[in-house]
Amino acid sequence: MSLNDIIEKFIRNDKEKSTLLYISLAFGSLIFFRATLYSLRWIFFRKHFFQKFITKKKLPSKKVKTIKKNDNNSKSYFFNVPPEKRWRIVNEIVSLLHSIVCGFWTIFVLIESYHKFNDYVNGFSYNGALLCMVSLGYFISDMIDTLVNERSFKMFELITHHTLSIIGVLLPFTIKKYMIFVLMGLIMEINSIFLHIRLLMMYKNIDKRKKSYKIVSILSIVTFVIFRILPNIYLVIMFIYFFASGKNETIIAAILIFFIIFGLMLSNIVMFIRLIKSDYFTKKNKKNSTNISSSSSSSSKITITKNSTSTNV
Repeated sequence: MSLNDIIEKFIRNDKEKSTLLYISLAFGSLIFFRATLYSLRWIFFRKHFFQKFITKKKLPSKKVKTIKKNDNNSKSYFFNVPPEKRWRIVNEIVSLLHSIVCGFWTIFVLIESYHKFNDYVNGFSYNGALLCMVSLGYFISDMIDTLVNERSFKMFELITHHTLSIIGVLLPFTIKKYMIFVLMGLIMEINSIFLHIRLLMMYKNIDKRKKSYKIVSILSIVTFVIFRILPNIYLVIMFIYFFASGKNETIIAAILIFFIIFGLMLSNIVMFIRLIKSDYFTKKNKKNSTNISSSSSSSSKITITKNSTSTNV
């Protein structure tokens, strides 16, 4: 008996039970990813994110300034990252965790329930439905983190992406159709695994000439083509087939799916161009073009004098 059959047997076509299960899982996912985020902040950057708590509980108020100055000298693995960028480190690690879980879970669902998706419109998997709820919790968590911390134009790009993603994972529950479309979108998380690892290496200022970075970069491009571009082409073809060929569907559903698919395609095109440009079209004479701290003009070098000793941060 497959996992999908076990879930289906548990629900037994009970709408109230299934609704309670989905809502509980989405809420539990949201709590899990928020708790993971704050736990990682405590592990890596406790003096930055929990400074007020630490100074009030453990240290006299006179030493607050010393903590601010020495914050960059902490033994954190990402100590070199400017304070205003540190929330992104934790965000990337949480996103990496979601990508690993979601990506391989999607493959499992497609293998386990492939026969159900012979019906491209009405094919449904309860295991896939649980996956959608877990991803919903993550998307909400990441949107909250973005709204609270992001101050650049990138915020609008991320919010738009997450909004489309949230609408997408809710499609199988609202119109009871097109779960295969959602799974084709979620399988792109396989590529996100390598994209997140690559970004973490960039934040750590790992030289692009190193073999480890080159391997991750190549895997990012290869998996981008396999798990993003090809599924996106599939989605476009299916959209044209179902809607442009006169298939019966509501206008609202058609508009929503149009924006999800083509918004995703636009996002993937931009991401791919950035990826290629960053790793293969930068000047070779730059020692490390991915230096995060040097990209900020206000944090290039700060000289701190303590006990007549000059230290560069």
